[in-house]
Amino acid sequence: LPNHKVTVSRRKTVSEPGLGYIQAFMVKSCVNANAGTMRLGLVDWSAVGRGGANYDPISVSGYPMLSPSYPGQRTVRAGQCVRGWLLFETKAKLYYLIYSNVMVMNADEASWKIG
Repeated sequence: LPNHKVTVSRRKTVSEPGLGYIQAFMVKSCVNANAGTMRLGLVDWSAVGRGGANYDPISVSGYPMLSPSYPGQRTVRAGQCVRGWLLFETKAKLYYLIYSNVMVMNADEASWKIG
């Protein structure tokens, strides 16, 4: 990714009454020092499961085990980072996380094999 660095560092599963079954991934996105500002958020992410099924991340609050959560949408300045749990509400086996910044025309895509 030419304008920023994205890392996926941890994975966990949470099953809570009232919340359901959540697959969570710790994600950190940092805007390069020479890139200017960027809009980053949940809309840039998806997960791919069996048969190519796509899953969009969800946003929840009030659950300490899922805090901090990845921001829904945030303007991030050059040299700054956002970090948090990226959440998917599904019991399906997930194979890949996909990232592509929707605010950038012809944005590069990055993927992580997770399953």
